[in-house]
Amino acid sequence: MSNITKPHLVIVGAGVIGLTTALLALESGKYEVTVVARDLPGDEKCVGYTSPWAGGSNAKVGRLFYADKPDGILCRGKDGRGRMPYWDAELSTLFRKPPQEKTRVDPPGPNSYAAITIDTSKYLPCLVAEIRRLGCTIIRTNVTHVSQLQSPIIPRKADVVVVCAGLGARHLGGVEDWDCYPIRGQVVLVRAPWYKRGVTKSSKTGDWTYTIPRASGDVILGGFKTDNDWTAHAIPSQTTDILERCIAMAPDLIPVTKSRDRDPKVLVEELRKLVVEEGAGLRPARKGGVRIESEDLVLGGAGNEVIPLVHHYGHSGAGYQASFGSARLCMEEVARRLSAKDTRRQAKL
Repeated sequence: MSNITKPHLVIVGAGVIGLTTALLALESGKYEVTVVARDLPGDEKCVGYTSPWAGGSNAKVGRLFYADKPDGILCRGKDGRGRMPYWDAELSTLFRKPPQEKTRVDPPGPNSYAAITIDTSKYLPCLVAEIRRLGCTIIRTNVTHVSQLQSPIIPRKADVVVVCAGLGARHLGGVEDWDCYPIRGQVVLVRAPWYKRGVTKSSKTGDWTYTIPRASGDVILGGFKTDNDWTAHAIPSQTTDILERCIAMAPDLIPVTKSRDRDPKVLVEELRKLVVEEGAGLRPARKGGVRIESEDLVLGGAGNEVIPLVHHYGHSGAGYQASFGSARLCMEEVARRLSAKDTRRQAKL
């Protein structure tokens, strides 16, 4: 099937959700795909483009796309080539609960499990490279209304528009989903190549502390979850708080020779010396959870042509974990709408 006869899928947004949706559409061989986005992987980090800020830690993965260079993923696949194999093991087989004495009544201890860690700075450009290889057109532009997604911005008429705009769906004209809201996070990136384990600790009070090592030797430290906080910059007091919590939870973040019998404040300052960068990101949350549904989009012009507008956003902090499964559901909705459109067209003949 040539591109001229394939339905043209236009995807708004180039975060992990938009890029993964484009990848599945292209791999099916059924669609011509154009991605339209203001921000792209490789750009300077900004608070409005959340995917590059993510730590990228997964407990269970159905499928994970490989980086061109395998050090983009800390836990590599067995095939050693360009794809991660399917991760068939169930989560229950990965969990290893620490032994507990039957007579103890203490709260349950921590669980440990096998996991995959993604270096998002390598993973996202790899997704872009792959969809380009498969024939995707990528257009950098700032779309303010979905009705703009036609000529001259889009060279060929769209048959379906898929909105993967994350938090941008709140203000995107023609969508304006006010159920979307930010959950602000702040992270600190440190250089600690000796540190190889990831740890996450949460509490009933809402504290959330984690360390996510990368194959490059960098480690993501976090974090914060603050609903409806639009603060776009790193807050120094929060950086210090992250460092304090992380060094208390994982003293091996600094070399052993510097962590013996030291005052907690000294340990924090030793960890601060390893800081590469700090920043804030806005997780694209939505009241009611992820939105995968469709409606009609009236393009206007002669005949007021109507095409499907498919919504695919609201993943909050689970974009990487949910990307392939969510994209699959989205593409099922795309196929359903196109099939219904074909049925109506044939009924008129």
